[in-house]
Amino acid sequence: MTDAGFLALTPQLAAAHWGWTIAFFLWFIGLSGMLMALFYFVRDRRFVLIAFASSVLGCLFVLSHLGRLTNLPFAVFHALADLSLNFGSWMLIGICLLALQALLTFLACLVLYGRFKKELAPALTKGRAAPLALAAVGVAVTVYSGFLLTQASGIAFWHTALIPVLWVLSGLACALAVWEFLGSRDKAALPRTARTAGIVIEAAELFALFALLHVALQYSSEGARAGAENLIRGEWSLMFWAGAVAAGIVLPLLLRLFGEKMKAAALLCAALALAGALFVRASILFSGYFDPLV
Repeated sequence: MTDAGFLALTPQLAAAHWGWTIAFFLWFIGLSGMLMALFYFVRDRRFVLIAFASSVLGCLFVLSHLGRLTNLPFAVFHALADLSLNFGSWMLIGICLLALQALLTFLACLVLYGRFKKELAPALTKGRAAPLALAAVGVAVTVYSGFLLTQASGIAFWHTALIPVLWVLSGLACALAVWEFLGSRDKAALPRTARTAGIVIEAAELFALFALLHVALQYSSEGARAGAENLIRGEWSLMFWAGAVAAGIVLPLLLRLFGEKMKAAALLCAALALAGALFVRASILFSGYFDPLV
């Protein structure tokens, strides 16, 4: 059945209509989280600064999506006063993780840039425990941002563990893109490890992306098949094929494999990978359809 057939299956098959604010939220949070993970291996204080800025921007995007921001402090105050917090809520867990990520990256920035407790800097630049804690929170937040989609009621296309995997892989691609961008300005900072890791990550991301489509088309409900068909040949197919797949994954992969001698290869790979990760999130987000009621 074609995408038009799926989308015309029933008037009850409706798009989820999550907009660009959530797409940018997912993108910034993934970039921040995986930069925190990369910092464990590459102790560049600029990673922590960019991670902090990205986490703040991600929080601002998701809060702007919620609307009526002036009500939020009062809601939090009354929930704390009444001890009515729902500790089983994934939304509450997510808010706590986001707040922890922003706080940890902020404190790490202060230490690394000599604004607070400079004597603690060696624990971040040479130690293992503090960078490992940052990495653990970063990975947890990135996985959570993908898991959040899998908990959306009625949108079967998102009900798969492949989405958190994709978010981690594309977040890693973003983190490596930042490393490549910084390394293109300072050649000594960019070892061959970044190129090799980029090849592995982009190949894995491409496999996970097509696995997501295969699972949705072959084994899922009408809403999941409609979402997959919409990515393949529907409204968001141009963004998916040209932006997410071709520009965001295939071209950086080819550049890393065959364009090593190009002077601008690292910078071009970085720009394409960053844009591609955003298009991956946006196209999957916009292709979510509610299952029809029967």
